[in-house]
Amino acid sequence: MAITYKRCEEAWARRRGKTWKAVERDCRLTMDGDDFIVTYNGWYKRYENDLGIPLLRINRDDVVTVLSDGQVSACKYQTTMPNRFSALLGMNVGRSARDFKSREHSTRIGNWKENKPFFAGLQIDMKTKTQLNPKEDMRIIVDKAFVAEVSQKTQTLRKLTMGMARMGAFDDLVAHRLKWQTPAQPKFEDINIDNPTGEDARAVVIVGLHSVETPNLSYYNVNNQWTQRSAQEQGKILLDNAVQKGLKLLRKHIYETTENAYVKVPAKQRRD
Repeated sequence: MAITYKRCEEAWARRRGKTWKAVERDCRLTMDGDDFIVTYNGWYKRYENDLGIPLLRINRDDVVTVLSDGQVSACKYQTTMPNRFSALLGMNVGRSARDFKSREHSTRIGNWKENKPFFAGLQIDMKTKTQLNPKEDMRIIVDKAFVAEVSQKTQTLRKLTMGMARMGAFDDLVAHRLKWQTPAQPKFEDINIDNPTGEDARAVVIVGLHSVETPNLSYYNVNNQWTQRSAQEQGKILLDNAVQKGLKLLRKHIYETTENAYVKVPAKQRRD
């Protein structure tokens, strides 16, 4: 049952002298003037404090104001918080870092086909279940001009790394990786993209080897037949993947550490 001001009043009347009243699972109800405040007081309070996380404010007009978008730092609350919002609002609230990883707000309200950003400050009329101040859905992407600039800057390093890979300069790294003995991951700041050397190319490969999976020796081919690949083929695939992954992570690091590299553009619904 969705929360309403009347429901809060009825629950508050049963508080038996306490300064708060339990409402829904792991949630507490308190008063602030004439408004009711709903906070999340689950496992969070054991690690932080007894005040909980403010979720909603509801006034006499049955207008709910969202006080938190539920994206708290602790990983285990990423599912719990949207579930509490869904139960309190009677509307589907969920997070999808996979489907909406490029969106300004990955927490969504609505169904799988049509959903809108869910954010702190959103106001919902509980009588009509309408959003009073919705935000335009925005995507956060890397500026295209900057992408081209970074690709140009890393082109020399890319050619050097791929050339050394073809010459077998990284075979020792692959052999160690297959034995789970990859060297410590270098820092991106130590990789010189302006005047790269063999050490810089080697660092890129090490970064990639830390982030890719080892190909299986047995696999199903395109004809759905069980096939064996040699250790040499396994090593070649592993190295190719590591080179591409290392370069990709290096570019991502440059994007994230450069001011104004990301821009916001209007987003379309994922599905029609």
